[in-house]
Amino acid sequence: MKKLKNLKEAEYPRYEDILGPDLFGKVQARSQRKYQRDITDNPRFGTFSKITSTQIVQGIMKAEKGYEKILSDLAIAVVKQQFPSLDYLFKDLPFGIDAKIATFDEIGGLINQNIPKSAPQDLPQNLPPDEKDQIARIKNAITQGGSVKEVTFEAIEDAINNIDPELLQRYKDFMTTTFSGMYQSEENIATLMKYAAMGGAAKSGYSMPDVLFKKNAEGELELHKIEVVARGIIFPVLIHEIIKGLFALLQTQGSDDNEDEATAAERMRRVGNLENEARDLQIGQLIYESLRELLARYDSRENETVRILFLKEVHNLEKKPKEFLSFITNLLDEKLTTTQLQWCEDTITDLKEEVKRFEAEKSLRGSRRETLDETLTKTTEATMNTPNNIADYTPAQIKSLFDKIMSFDEGELEEIIKKQGSKYALYSHSGKKLGTHPSKEAARKQERAIYASKAKNESKSCSCGCNTCEH
Repeated sequence: MKKLKNLKEAEYPRYEDILGPDLFGKVQARSQRKYQRDITDNPRFGTFSKITSTQIVQGIMKAEKGYEKILSDLAIAVVKQQFPSLDYLFKDLPFGIDAKIATFDEIGGLINQNIPKSAPQDLPQNLPPDEKDQIARIKNAITQGGSVKEVTFEAIEDAINNIDPELLQRYKDFMTTTFSGMYQSEENIATLMKYAAMGGAAKSGYSMPDVLFKKNAEGELELHKIEVVARGIIFPVLIHEIIKGLFALLQTQGSDDNEDEATAAERMRRVGNLENEARDLQIGQLIYESLRELLARYDSRENETVRILFLKEVHNLEKKPKEFLSFITNLLDEKLTTTQLQWCEDTITDLKEEVKRFEAEKSLRGSRRETLDETLTKTTEATMNTPNNIADYTPAQIKSLFDKIMSFDEGELEEIIKKQGSKYALYSHSGKKLGTHPSKEAARKQERAIYASKAKNESKSCSCGCNTCEH
């Protein structure tokens, strides 16, 4: 392990520089007060020195042994159920999730291959960070902290109890005492940062969004698939890593499209290192909580899709760096200006209307996804002759169970619009070409007409009026 003269050498850019010493002190104090309240209110809430992360994780790993495949599939199903915004964000794009519970060695290999282990050693200790480095670290913090705040087990408590009646409480203990609470205490954060800087960071999870391209018939590159790759040593970490991968896709909003790959990689080397993670989780949770409180002012329903789209718009502020940094610092300081509050209200109002229109169209087409409860109920009814103990399921029964949870009825899926030269073609999911149009809106008009005719059980003839459809 490398020696560390000063803990601050491990961090770049430092939040004292990003937020200013006074605000950073306030944020630390707020986090510490929350930690003390949690210790008082929750007798199970232990400190890092009393209940170590390793002890808790080892207990969960022992209970999960033999159920890794089931829990990996369930994690994907839960996230899809929890985030209906995926329907909106990727309505025109091929999207997938590759996630599984993995070993420390497997996760360590992915981290060593794709994530910087440490900040560059040649950086001067007092190097003032530029705006892009500051913004990159804040966005990383929102992704880290926000994904922790979104982890929940409510919809699958019965499924977890079928594996082990004590497992659900173990998960909750892990999230409270280890995954969330650990990053509120200054003492714990200092310990974790020092451990990471000395080369001993625990490799408990990994996630990375992956955008895949392939050449079409004309030899041009086109989007093939957007995928979140996630690994975790236990179920709660895996859910966190899947959500973190989704948030990382949102994080790319506002990024400088003109920044070359080498420059972007160097920025990641400076900012996205393991030494920054503990503090990022602390600051990120506070930012995300503040964003949700702000959202609640203007969206009493707290619509999940509106929340995720609002987060996307906040990331988009990066295009105006000073506005982004001012918004985040004022948000943490609880001193948003009248102009900033008006931007929030206008943005959220517009998003609510946009989501309302999308949900109306989706309702017309028919629901693309069953609720998790409905799916599990149907699965139970369809497998009355299967064993009561999930451990006794055959591989085929397990596959059938989770295929039904995660898959969609192909007949309920919307058609696919593809750009071909200067025109837009509408295809069914079976690959049949349904029409060619001069604009994307015209193709969408045909798509809506098809679903309207399906809903009314009428003829499938096109009513888009473009005279170019090729049924």
